[in-house]
Amino acid sequence: MSYPNSVVDKARDELHRRKTAAESEQAAHLEEIRERCPEIYQEQQKMAGTFFSVVKMFMTAKKTSDEFLNEVRDTNLETQQNIKRMLREKGYPEDYLDTKYTCPKCHDTGSVEGYNCECFRELLKRFSAQELSSSAINLKSFSQVRFDIYKDPAVKANMQKMASFFRRYCKDLKTSDVKRSLLLQGSTGTGKTFFSACIAGELIEQGIAVCFGSAFDFFRKAEDERFKGTQGDTVSTMIEADVLIIDDLGAEFKTKYTESTLYNVLDTRMNLSRPTIISTNLMRDDLRLAYGERVFSRLAGVFTPVYFPGADMRLELLKEKL
Repeated sequence: MSYPNSVVDKARDELHRRKTAAESEQAAHLEEIRERCPEIYQEQQKMAGTFFSVVKMFMTAKKTSDEFLNEVRDTNLETQQNIKRMLREKGYPEDYLDTKYTCPKCHDTGSVEGYNCECFRELLKRFSAQELSSSAINLKSFSQVRFDIYKDPAVKANMQKMASFFRRYCKDLKTSDVKRSLLLQGSTGTGKTFFSACIAGELIEQGIAVCFGSAFDFFRKAEDERFKGTQGDTVSTMIEADVLIIDDLGAEFKTKYTESTLYNVLDTRMNLSRPTIISTNLMRDDLRLAYGERVFSRLAGVFTPVYFPGADMRLELLKEKL
């Protein structure tokens, strides 16, 4: 997958921030130990001096490399155990002087043996999704949900249950292996976009890579990249995101390309067990008519339908401001 330079730069900046933070913390801990526990500091410096001993060994060639490296390894292991014991005796955690990198595999460099580390690939995926979602509806929070605008008690009770369901859904995505996809259906203004934005906001807070936007924006960008050569890889970003949220499906300008792209995205994500959330004003027969049997079979067979009842709440909120 080809990522825009802006995405690569953000990922590298984040790795640099993590690495700098980890090493600064370790340096601060070491300085504290130097002042308060000089005997532990001396042991730490003894181990740090191993590098210079190796250099000296190769220069003087008094021992074979294998002999010396085995000796250094054994000495270092003994010194490490002494440092841990001494730290515990002084009331510190035994790993207090370790550099706690976010990624222990690459030490926050983004590279392992010449290949991109998994942590770097995850950052690329997250920032790519964020950049693609930057033009989306503003993210919301479940704390912003208002039930007082629903005049019908039955509708109000249903929306309260729905809010609880979406909260649990967000929690389950983080803690469970079950990755359900949702199809939010209902008339205009019934809350589909608002709750989609709440879900997106909650999941992003959990560190999940969410790709969130309208069907119109997604497919317009994908077509521009495919036929006009604009930078980006919208389709791959939609596929790779941990969670994909497509708002207002059916409002886009439909072509053979958009239909095949939608099928490709849904089918691939289904095979990879990656959850997708779609909101639409279209009901069952309308979806079949608009997108054909292939797309409809994915929506009907894999997605859990969630119906939004009631009138246009945007009109109700507008009336409050008059």
